[in-house]
Amino acid sequence: MSNSSNSSVIKYISEDKLQKQIRQLEKVAKKVNWLQFIRLLYKDYSIKEACEILGIPLRTGLINGIKKVLNV
Repeated sequence: MSNSSNSSVIKYISEDKLQKQIRQLEKVAKKVNWLQFIRLLYKDYSIKEACEILGIPLRTGLINGIKKVLNV
């Protein structure tokens, strides 16, 4: 993307720090997603239903679920 001559952006944080913060928040988002998955299983949803609700592939839900249960 190029800067438009009509607008300018004041950079209060370096791009490296910004990228680092984004990565940290993405990790948090993954943990929240996993906790939501577990909550749905506690509410007697099947793994397939929980995956559909959260918009994750069934294979991902199964693999991650098995890994967490087996502590792999």
